[in-house]
Amino acid sequence: MVRRQGIQYWMNFFQDLTEAELHDGGYLDQELSRFCFLGMVQDTLDDIRCVWNRHRIRPYRQRNHISGRPFMLYFMPSMCSAMDYGLEQNSNDVQICEEEIDSVPTLPCSDLIKDLCVCIMQENQITLPENPKDMRDLYIFLREDINNSL
Repeated sequence: MVRRQGIQYWMNFFQDLTEAELHDGGYLDQELSRFCFLGMVQDTLDDIRCVWNRHRIRPYRQRNHISGRPFMLYFMPSMCSAMDYGLEQNSNDVQICEEEIDSVPTLPCSDLIKDLCVCIMQENQITLPENPKDMRDLYIFLREDINNSL
């Protein structure tokens, strides 16, 4: 299901980059991929999550399992005649986790690469694209610009 709903596109996309020798798996290529593509990949995963959580799990007569929507089964199991396996958490532990989450960077690439990419984009008056093809062009541009500077 996940492949049909968008992940196969990204698998093919990155395979094409590799086959075109535009991604060798090195540090720079990994960081540039994170800077350029991870937001779009995450959007695809978020869309899949929404579809998955709204779909209905059908009841089966031969199997002993609960039917319903995953979202409801998780957040309101009693309404679906399901058992709630949730555990109460210590408020201090929750606060520590929330503080840790707040310290996670918004971009998953290194600060050095992020700053370098933003600087190159500003110098060339480039904005962050909103579609994969234009983002691929930006990736190639940034990759060539940085490699030529080395």
